[in-house]
Amino acid sequence: MAEIQSEIDDDISNHTANASAHHSRYSNAEAVAAMGTKANTNSLNHDRHTPVTILADLKTVDGKDSGLDADKLDGAELSDIQAEIDSDIDIHSTNASAHHSRYTNSEAVAAVEAGKVAFRARIPSGQALPSSGTQRVEWDTTDFNEGGGYSTTTFLFTAPSDGYYFFHAQLYLFGLDLQVGTRISLKLSHNSGSIAYDYREITHKDGQLGLPCLQVTAVENANAGDLFSLRVSHDNSGKTVYIVQDTEFSFFCGHRI
Repeated sequence: MAEIQSEIDDDISNHTANASAHHSRYSNAEAVAAMGTKANTNSLNHDRHTPVTILADLKTVDGKDSGLDADKLDGAELSDIQAEIDSDIDIHSTNASAHHSRYTNSEAVAAVEAGKVAFRARIPSGQALPSSGTQRVEWDTTDFNEGGGYSTTTFLFTAPSDGYYFFHAQLYLFGLDLQVGTRISLKLSHNSGSIAYDYREITHKDGQLGLPCLQVTAVENANAGDLFSLRVSHDNSGKTVYIVQDTEFSFFCGHRI
């Protein structure tokens, strides 16, 4: 045992005397600097890669069937997407019911105008209501009749199409022999039903010069072919009542909303 210990001591003495066999102790700063130098030259160091170098490296391996799919949309190649779009366009182009030729300006205006419904009717010569009872007002002239709904022979408005319609009518009446207590009424009818009504009663003898005015206004939902008419009645028995003919006094108008 003493011989072994002596051998070890000799080896330590020889190592201590050999200047090339050891070096001075590193400080902390020296050790960190030495490790940094080593890391910078190591191919595994992640700091070597920047976003630019990563993108460049990806481009070298990306492509069809690479598994990366960086140039695909939901796994589809751009060329496949374009081919699908072209196919859809070709199918649409050959489907005659899927499109129409472009309207010209005049055609577009004509299409819009064709849907208009509006009229204004009047009685240029007035109308005599010679007996008591109910009579249809005979509006025999139109200032305009878009859609052709109003007839100057039947004195009826026929709805050309389904929809909501607005109507207004006004009558001025006079009679040289209007008696006190005479009752006069105006009724707007939709088919066989009344939808608007106005009523006046002559309360004094001056009523013959007071031009009694009757008005009705209505908004009605109608089906194509429905009929609208105006009827007036009075009980001035044996005496004639007249509808004033001036346009601003007596008229019937309407339009589809």
